[in-house]
Formats: sequence, structure tokens, C-alpha cells
Amino acid sequence: MQLLSLDMQDFRNYAQASFRPCAGLNLVRGENAAGKTNLLEAIYFALCGCSFRTVREKEAIRNSATGAVIRAVFLDRGVEKESAVQVRPGGKTLLLNGKEESRRAFPGEASLFLFRPEDLQVVSGAPVERRRFLDGILSGIVPGYRNALQRYFRAVGQRNALLRQGKSRNDALPGYDTWTEAIVETGSVVLNLRIEGFRRLAPVAASLYRELTGRKLVLRYLSTVEIQESIGLKESFLKKILSVREQEVLQGQTLAGPHRDDLLFLVENQSLRGQGSRGEQRAAVLAVKLAEAQIRAETSSGGLLYLLDDVFSELGPHWRAAVLDALKGHQAFITTADPAVQVGACSFRVEAGDIRREA
Repeated sequence: MQLLSLDMQDFRNYAQASFRPCAGLNLVRGENAAGKTNLLEAIYFALCGCSFRTVREKEAIRNSATGAVIRAVFLDRGVEKESAVQVRPGGKTLLLNGKEESRRAFPGEASLFLFRPEDLQVVSGAPVERRRFLDGILSGIVPGYRNALQRYFRAVGQRNALLRQGKSRNDALPGYDTWTEAIVETGSVVLNLRIEGFRRLAPVAASLYRELTGRKLVLRYLSTVEIQESIGLKESFLKKILSVREQEVLQGQTLAGPHRDDLLFLVENQSLRGQGSRGEQRAAVLAVKLAEAQIRAETSSGGLLYLLDDVFSELGPHWRAAVLDALKGHQAFITTADPAVQVGACSFRVEAGDIRREA
């Protein structure tokens, strides 16, 4: 995957802007709020047909404008293609090679690697943030994971609606057995795939962390289901669900399963959430993201395009070198507000809605 050109009109703070990147590393420099992240969002929009920042995509339209347009020319497995995204207050139109298409026709997330500053808050944040972080990574490295997760969430939603009905009634819940069976069935698939992906991800992340810090990183998956080998995963899940039925009816929600699990970061057997420094937390999350990049690069037939927003913030030279090493042979876009950052890349400055190549 390679971006050849990008043109924006009335997108975020860009009234009219053109971008012609290099085939390798592209350093995008600028002050905070200059539009660096907006540029990455536009690239993502052009290749995925949606924003990674908001579901209210009309927010991407520049103030006072009636609509936004993004056009891109890119190489997809050696074939040149052109995409266009037209965003209006009432919706959007997606074009691929001049023909209106759905998002499914676009290269999509499988062709992109995205790193955002929000990723670095995972360790100290709530469990839901760690689940979202892990699910995002596993969706890129485990075939079928995203679809399995969607099926599971649909089943949980239906079962929770049923449980909420039971809060005001003492009789049996019609459909309880059916939806319990559904979440056990779909949840067991998710758990199996999570374990599969986790076993692949964790050692790569640990290796990267040790190589650069000399310290031991352990990722531990904390499941609400205690898997008993004697009865297997599915039966263990069912046993757990049945044991908390009374509490579930009282609270009106499903209390066990992948949607309630957590991820623990340990360095030298100490939890980073409670005892790790900010630098240690950032380094651990970055090691996991670099592991994801390494695994995805090995399995991506068309090559990945990298979008890294403020990835160098608060990182020393060893970590910067690790990031750059992971990007070898790929087109990448790295934003920074630090004027001292030099990575031997094509360098661009973003300022007041303008993008220009630096000498």
C-alpha cells in the first residue's frame, strides 16, 4: 500500500491543500492544533471511507463550509487507484475509481497501521479501554476475530435486554436459556481466538521490551471465566454464567464473559497500573503496538501503510530507533510537534491549514 497524493477541500482546518508524500518515511511537523492529526485522519478517510476520530463525520467539515472533499491516488498491490470521499451534513458519498461504492470496496483497516496518543493511556485507564485496545489489535492479527466479536456483542445485548425485564418480575424469563446458550456459544469462540492471538502477541511484545529496556514485560489475560480443563472452555463458561444468574437478574446485565475481562501489564512482576511510572507505561503499550506491527507486516500481502500520531513524545533514542526499525520498507506518516526530531525522512511542515515540504 502506498499513498501517491492527497487533496483536501474544506476538511477540518484545511480550506484547500495538496499533499505529495514520499514512498518511505514522511515526518509531519507542526505546532499543536496546526492540523497534523487532521492530515492523518484525511489519509485514513481516503483509504477506509470513514474517520478514526468521530462517528459524527459532519464534524470534519470546515467551519462555514457546506461539505468536505478528500481525494487520494494510491497503489494497492501494485495497482493505481483513486478514491474520493464527499462529506455533507446529511451523510457522505464514497467513490472508488469514479464509481460510487460502499466502505467494503475500499482497502480499509487491513491496509493500515494506526497509532494514536490515546493508546498510551491504556495501562492506567479503565478495563473497557484495555479490552478495546486488545480487540483492536487482535482484529488485525487473528482472522475472523472481528466478526466473532460482533456476533458475541449482539448476543450480549439481547441477553441484557432480557435480564432487565426480569428485574421487576419473579417468574422464569422466557428466552433465558436460548440467549444464555447464544452468549456461551459466541463467547467461547471469542475466548478461543483471544487466547490464540494473545499467545502470539505476548512473547513478541516481551522480546521487544527486553531488547530495549533490559527488563521483563509480562502480559496477563484476566478472564472472568475460570477455564477448567476437565470440562473444557464452553462448559466452564456455562457453569460460571449459571452461578451468577441471581446477581445478573438483579443488575440487569451479563456479568461474565469476554466483555468483562481485563489485561494486566507486569514489569518485573509489578503491575504497571498501580506502580509503574508514566514512562514505563508508555513503553509497555508501545512494545505491544510494535509487536502488532511486526506480526501484521509478516502476514500482509499488500504491505501496510503506517499512521503514527505523536509517537515520539517522551520517548528516548532507543525507543525512537525501535519505531523506525519497525517501519523499514513501509510508507509511514509520523507527526511531531518537536522541532528537534530528525529521522532521515521526507519532512513536511503543517501550519495554518497549509502543508509544505521542508528543505
